[in-house]
Amino acid sequence: MQCGPGCPGEAALRRAVAATTPRGNVVQVAMVSDAYREELARPRATAALGSAFGLIAVLAAAGGLFSVLTYAVAGRRREFGIRTAIGASPRQIRRLVYRDAAIVTASGAILGIAASAASARAIAALQYGVRAWDPWSWTIVLGLLAATTLLACWRPARVAAHVDPVAPLRSE
Repeated sequence: MQCGPGCPGEAALRRAVAATTPRGNVVQVAMVSDAYREELARPRATAALGSAFGLIAVLAAAGGLFSVLTYAVAGRRREFGIRTAIGASPRQIRRLVYRDAAIVTASGAILGIAASAASARAIAALQYGVRAWDPWSWTIVLGLLAATTLLACWRPARVAAHVDPVAPLRSE
């Protein structure tokens, strides 16, 4: 225990308690800041671990969505080439890719919301200061999911929009 100037020692504290409360017993002497830090250590560690797992989940979702969209765009090169050949603009092609990504993301979000509703009571003990259906938390999570989707879609949509319309037709 570190004590600043003017702080009584442990023996002086025990004497003061004994003088005011003869039957009192001092079990432990500690500074309030140390006790406070110890009390919050476990919730802080749990929050840090949860945040780390959340970040890993976001990165995994972005990587998975990017991979699925890249694969889907590669499989639809012929379609995108034909659409471009008959007059579709790059903006329309990008919109197709973003729409497909939105459908995949929305279905995943619906399944995730259902799973979180099912497990809300089980993880309530891990939540500190937040209810399971806190609207701000859900807004932030769904906004992060939308931003992750847009970021993961950007490259595949760009590739799809710049498909050479002649290349798929030459391959046949």
